[in-house]
Amino acid sequence: DRMGKVKNLAKIDKIEYAITYSADAFEDNWKKRLKYYNKTSEYKTNLNLLKNDIDQTLPPTKPKSNVLFIYMGIPGSGKTAISNILLNLELGVILQSDWIYFTKLKDQLEGDYYKAYVYLEELTLYYLKKGYSVICDGNSRTHKVRQTEYNLAKEAGVECVLISIDVDLDTAARRVTLKGGGEDRYEEHIKRLSVFQSQMEYPDKKEQKTIKIIRIDGKESLEKIKLKLEKELIKLQIL
Repeated sequence: DRMGKVKNLAKIDKIEYAITYSADAFEDNWKKRLKYYNKTSEYKTNLNLLKNDIDQTLPPTKPKSNVLFIYMGIPGSGKTAISNILLNLELGVILQSDWIYFTKLKDQLEGDYYKAYVYLEELTLYYLKKGYSVICDGNSRTHKVRQTEYNLAKEAGVECVLISIDVDLDTAARRVTLKGGGEDRYEEHIKRLSVFQSQMEYPDKKEQKTIKIIRIDGKESLEKIKLKLEKELIKLQIL
């Protein structure tokens, strides 16, 4: 999985350190190491393949005002479920580093998960500039990671909407287990998720003034979450 890739590439022994590294320290590391990757023929070929696939999933119409949706929430909080709600509302295209790496380019990228982030940034900017809203299905839990996304939104001339999802560790761990994490690994999931939770850097007052935030209770039913999202999106004049 992703944390395993982080451990191997960064030569980190403990999963707790890998989680930390994947959240923040990796930001400078992979950008420096892959600074010129987007100039390679491999990158250009793969990028066109990804665009061709994504173009098949674009909503039928562009929104009057497109935005960049990003998430803050531990694994199992419901980020992908909320992305699907937004998708069904025809609010944009979902972009996810896991999809880029595990589903589309795992063989081509030869174990280097970080290359998926190069594609993710390029695709995010590309579709925002084309007038579509982009739903980045990831976990932007630190100020530094979010700042990169704010910069992309600024470059595209759109606003950024942070969807912050709160959920307790037990609920999240049980969801991760149901998704194939192994019933006998519940305690291990709790331990990892508690590390994720401890590293959440919630927007301070200065950051809150620059973005729009929608807060979601991740324990609610999907129907209640959908209604809450619709209400908030109407208030923000996105729906």
